[in-house]
Amino acid sequence: MMPGLKVNKERNYKAENSRKVTIFMSLGMALLMSLGMSTVMTLVNIGMSAFPWMWLRAWCIGFLVALPLSLVLPGFLRRIAKRIGIADDRIVREDPAGRRTH
Repeated sequence: MMPGLKVNKERNYKAENSRKVTIFMSLGMALLMSLGMSTVMTLVNIGMSAFPWMWLRAWCIGFLVALPLSLVLPGFLRRIAKRIGIADDRIVREDPAGRRTH
């Protein structure tokens, strides 16, 4: 086995794992943000009268809007941040001694 082949397998695994983490984080953020926002907005707008059904409807709509946005917007915003110079493409790692390396 060639040493370079092992590196490529590791890189592919890391990329696949990174995609899974990104999807999980987007799903979690969409779920929690839509839950919180729909709860607050439903309470503000109608109070406790008919709260459960109105909230459930508002949450479903909010989640359906939030999920695709949470999957698309981070990449779009990352490209904008790189373009205007506030994001860095370099990977920062810590070695076993705790020093940061690039």
